[in-house]
Amino acid sequence: MQFTVAYTITLRPNVDGYVSQWAPVGCDASNHWMCVDESVSNTTDYLRASLNRVNQTFNFTDLPPRGNYTIYNVDFHYYAKQYNSTKYAIQTLLNNGMGSEYFGKIFNLTSNYTNVQDNLYTNPFTGVAWTEMDVNNLQGGMRTALNYGGGYVAQVYVVVNYTLS
Repeated sequence: MQFTVAYTITLRPNVDGYVSQWAPVGCDASNHWMCVDESVSNTTDYLRASLNRVNQTFNFTDLPPRGNYTIYNVDFHYYAKQYNSTKYAIQTLLNNGMGSEYFGKIFNLTSNYTNVQDNLYTNPFTGVAWTEMDVNNLQGGMRTALNYGGGYVAQVYVVVNYTLS
């Protein structure tokens, strides 16, 4: 009998993506990714935005070159809170590296930092299972929502759940 072993890997931002419109606080203004790349969340440095439709993306570390990945889901995690009581909504923003954007789940944030996540079981650009190349080429981040957009984000990371064939 053969058993399938599932693995999880966390990918962190390692460089800014195609757009950096959120304001950095407590970190290098030319490297927004450094405001949200911590492995343990902290709020001494963060990104903030208080207008609707403000975009921020990052490149993430690549999956290790193991080959034969079967990827079950890609989850985007944010440690975030509202900007104020009228500016509290952010959403997942993905870019496939070829100019196409995907706007995912909208999060209505609270006045305290909390962890929120968007679980993507298929690649929203293709509608099929994620591949190693999809994950490695992906840029992701967040956007303030169309209505009530605003927030503070202190941590962003991606969790990939997979097996190896």
